[in-house]
Amino acid sequence: MEPILQSPERRIHLRLEDTVALTEKGPENLTAAVPADLEPLYALIREKGVNSGPVPRATSR
Repeated sequence: MEPILQSPERRIHLRLEDTVALTEKGPENLTAAVPADLEPLYALIREKGVNSGPVPRATSR
């Protein structure tokens, strides 16, 4: 399952994917703590040390 986050007024369309590691105890979801809602995801991206630059802004074409 790949959740899709959309914000048409902000011209944003994101498809989220999980990263899973196979361990001796079974699969482990390495991205389970990543938010699947747009505003909490942006808040995470803006945290110091999480992203190396500013959050990209959508531009008109």
